[in-house]
Amino acid sequence: MNVLSNAKRVVGGGEGEDRISKLPGNVMNRIVELLPVEDAAKTSIFSKKWRYIWARLPNLWLNRAFWIYCTTQQIFRERVNTILLQHLGDIEKFHLVESVRSSSYAHTDRWLVYVTRKGVKELCLYMPDNRTYKVPSCVLNCPTLTYLELFKCLFKLLKSFVAFHHLINLRLQRITFVPTTEFYVIDCPLLVNLALLDCRGTQYLNIIVSSQLEHLVVHGCPYLDLNLFMNCKGLRKLQLEIDKWGPFASLQKLSLGIDLRKLHQTTCSLQLIKSCPNLRILQISVYTSGDNAEAVLKYLDRPITCLDLRLNNLKYVAINCYECSKTELFFTKLLFACVPSLVRMCIEQKKAIDSREESKIIKKLSCWRRLKVAKKEKKNVCSMESVNGGNSSNSQFGVEKLVGTNYKY
Repeated sequence: MNVLSNAKRVVGGGEGEDRISKLPGNVMNRIVELLPVEDAAKTSIFSKKWRYIWARLPNLWLNRAFWIYCTTQQIFRERVNTILLQHLGDIEKFHLVESVRSSSYAHTDRWLVYVTRKGVKELCLYMPDNRTYKVPSCVLNCPTLTYLELFKCLFKLLKSFVAFHHLINLRLQRITFVPTTEFYVIDCPLLVNLALLDCRGTQYLNIIVSSQLEHLVVHGCPYLDLNLFMNCKGLRKLQLEIDKWGPFASLQKLSLGIDLRKLHQTTCSLQLIKSCPNLRILQISVYTSGDNAEAVLKYLDRPITCLDLRLNNLKYVAINCYECSKTELFFTKLLFACVPSLVRMCIEQKKAIDSREESKIIKKLSCWRRLKVAKKEKKNVCSMESVNGGNSSNSQFGVEKLVGTNYKY
């Protein structure tokens, strides 16, 4: 390595001046921290001042870059054993990547026992197979952990309750929770960030979190009980990814908030509506819309979009915060075309409008087939009844009055 070879020349050169050893202690520590572990160990030959700096490194990164120096699994194990045996002081961060499958991971257990006794705060463990390695009790009982990341491990505990009293960040990816007669209760009173990605057996998991939780990411955990997080009032980021919708055969009423400028929100909303075959009441709040959402307009105007969406049982639709933009008109037109049993649709404006503006809106909406349009006494509400709709006196469907910004049409 150029840095090491240059350092050797400075130390052992003919000038007789050891300039690199005269660096401040914090600078030397920082230099060694930036080197891979294998190169950091080589700095011990510079001088007496450098001899034990690498052995006092608080952060050990035994990741894929470290595997470059290990041609076989046996060499990898021997070098990790040497590093831990010669280490002095506490270990704050420990990242371990096991790239090769093994019939036994007793060596990994020994390493984790060692680092958990060294006051480790950040622990990241990546295993090659999620069917064989069981998370050891030393990790689950480590009182100093503030950051824990596990990849491809098994949770098979002797006791069902685990408490991480100081844990702030928890990331579990491709973890398997082995079925038991009791739930796995994980108590994290200080947890701020939680990510559960592609985990199995989450129906056996009960995570106790406080209102301090700010970031929650759930992906590929279809059996996780989301009611566990209903009291997290401090959430700032919520990311839920569901691989497959429903179908939600029992769902009869659905309320949605949609930004019609964003294609992914529009498509996901229509997909969700489509997954409710017995839906009877649909209420939509339009957060933002506009005439410049070209991708959304093209999607809503495609004939195949209408063919994909068919709701034979939907009878009542309410749309709030309506601005009569092109995207809203196309969205409303799509609903009319795909709902043969529609009895009534109520459209509520963001702001109360006069009769002339109301007439313009009604004129735009009345050009669609199967519809007759009737005015309501309430000025900022337009109500449409389908030709084959039911008795209007028996099918009243009201929405609350909203006041917003300037009305556009």
